[in-house]
Amino acid sequence: GSLLVGLSGSASGGSNHFLGGGMALINAFSIAAYLLIGRKLTHRLPALPYSWIVFTTAAFITLLMILVTNTPLFGYGWHDWWLIILVALIAQFLGHLPINAALKYFSATYLNIAMQLSVLVSALFAFILLGEVPTVPQLIGGTIILAGVTLVSWK
Repeated sequence: GSLLVGLSGSASGGSNHFLGGGMALINAFSIAAYLLIGRKLTHRLPALPYSWIVFTTAAFITLLMILVTNTPLFGYGWHDWWLIILVALIAQFLGHLPINAALKYFSATYLNIAMQLSVLVSALFAFILLGEVPTVPQLIGGTIILAGVTLVSWK
């Protein structure tokens, strides 16, 4: 389902599909490692301290990537900084923190499958906030994702 959604993106989306595909593959391996390591550590460490370690590590890696790629750190207005901070806080506290807490109670495999719902949530937000109407293949892919997550959840 996710493959169908991804491959049927808008015609104006990006010029280097191989780079995007490669980055998606790296992301898939990174998420798998993140969940497997988190599953082991959350049994020894409460979710909040574990999340603090993960978030701090991610911030340092992001800063390193900013420096390596020569991306400017300054020159942004206050409005831009507030938006950056807002996005970071929402992603961390409404996204990753609940996942980290759930790792204590659910398997990494189950959470990884459940996280496929993020594709649907993103599409819903894109529709509501940006007026982006999904294509027919994206709707079919979304239906497959929803059916798959539902099927796995009914055990």
